[in-house]
Amino acid sequence: MKNKGFSIIEAILSCVILGVITVALINFFPISSAMSARANRIAEASILAENLIEYFRSTPFDTLKAFISVGNDSGSHTTGGVSGGWCFTREWILTDNGNLIQVEVNCYWPNPGGLGNSNISVVTQVSNHE
Repeated sequence: MKNKGFSIIEAILSCVILGVITVALINFFPISSAMSARANRIAEASILAENLIEYFRSTPFDTLKAFISVGNDSGSHTTGGVSGGWCFTREWILTDNGNLIQVEVNCYWPNPGGLGNSNISVVTQVSNHE
């Protein structure tokens, strides 16, 4: 007589295989969550840096020249972010190259666990177009 169905050994073996696969998949969730959070911080830092670049682009050339001539050719500003309460520090440097002014913006934020900082840099040129 032939029995249909699973034996106890087959059922245990199936549970073990399913358990191993489940543990392997669960280990990916914290990694993907950390990578997603890092991508969000990079995106937010990029937006903050680009906003400051746009501010300098919209500032008249002569005003930028005046900033540089009185020693306001660099500075920094720390702002809170929206993703998880991160703080971002934006630093800028204006360099007078005659008819061009180079604008460099660096945006820094702390890495989780106090492991230093990450940053992005954006550089553009502002011309004296009249």
